[in-house]
Amino acid sequence: MYFKSIKQQLINFKNIKIKYFFLILVIFLPKVDLFQLPLDGVKQGPRIDDIIILIFALSLFFQNKNPMALWSNNFIFKNWIIFFCLIMFFNIIHVINHKNLNLLILLRIIEYTILIIFLNNVLDKNNIYKIIKFYIIINFIFSVLQVFNLIGSISSIGYLGPDHLLNQRSYGILGGSWELGIVFGILGLACFRARYDMKNYLFYMTLCSINVFLAYGITNLIGYVLSIILILLIILFNKIKKFSIKSIIYSLMLILIISSIFYFINFHTNIYNKILSNDFLSRLSKIDFLYLWDVYTNYFTTGYIPELNDVKDPLTHYSIILRLETWQSSILEFQKNNISKFIGIGLNELYIESLIVRAITATGLIGCILIFYSILGVPLYFLIFIIISGINIDLYVSIKIFIFTFIFFKINQLARHGNNII
Repeated sequence: MYFKSIKQQLINFKNIKIKYFFLILVIFLPKVDLFQLPLDGVKQGPRIDDIIILIFALSLFFQNKNPMALWSNNFIFKNWIIFFCLIMFFNIIHVINHKNLNLLILLRIIEYTILIIFLNNVLDKNNIYKIIKFYIIINFIFSVLQVFNLIGSISSIGYLGPDHLLNQRSYGILGGSWELGIVFGILGLACFRARYDMKNYLFYMTLCSINVFLAYGITNLIGYVLSIILILLIILFNKIKKFSIKSIIYSLMLILIISSIFYFINFHTNIYNKILSNDFLSRLSKIDFLYLWDVYTNYFTTGYIPELNDVKDPLTHYSIILRLETWQSSILEFQKNNISKFIGIGLNELYIESLIVRAITATGLIGCILIFYSILGVPLYFLIFIIISGINIDLYVSIKIFIFTFIFFKINQLARHGNNII
């Protein structure tokens, strides 16, 4: 009887303290492997958040009373569960046809399905804003300390001292600088989406924006800036609708006066020189986006990938072009037959270096249609950030990015409905 009582406590997710304790662990714990998997080419191993998700999965089978209403009309995330189940079904078809698939990615799909249910069951309007505020502050402090080489970072390979080669960029408490840029781009946009319910949202957006810059990621920084520009245009449009003609004239006159002052004191030149003195922004300013557009369009029409000697300004562009080689095998296999175009080629690669290529080649036309249906109602500025960031990064191999994407979806749901819906 005593053993049975302990067993029930471990899997009893109705206990509010246990819920929040596991939630904090999943969100805040750095990505530290418990042990290394004995597989070639695999650097990651099981982590504490994997154990928590497994415990929660077991709890679903032991809840005999008041099971969660997963398929009620109010459970708005069921489209994503259907999507993941459909992907698993497609991959079963590929296994039957004797195709080699990546077991770790298949397990991650199952894990994400359970994670959706877990996060939706635990997050609500009473805790979600407190959690993201604290998370933003903690990561901002760690990122700034890392900039000044006062502390190192913790990742899946363990603790790295501040002088380590990999610590040239800030990690925060995340697993890499690329992850920091994506997560805080998502959180910055989440703060704006929660502006009617979250006090001091501009302050937290500012901290998020600084972290996005400190991550020194080119595509996610471009995506974030474009998203912020769209947000500013939305705000401006809403303000103009409320303005009188007199207010519009006064605003235009004020803009003209300020612009004239900046011009005559050469303010713009000083700012430009300061921007160019920053190594990251200097590298960003050298990127020829028209050239990259030509390379990418030529690749998708002819399959040609330029050699190092043929690349314009290799120090600036070659690392971006190099990602085309990681897409090559998936795209060629996707083009082989019509079945692949409908249901995808399956989850055969651990990393593809592009969310866009992953979504199209792995899930096919049917999967892409379901993705499109599932993101209806998601703000355009968020989609812009994810799509641009996902051009050269396979975003959702990271469980942290998946978690904070779900948090954005949850905030979007709360903002639209005004309460916590199952």
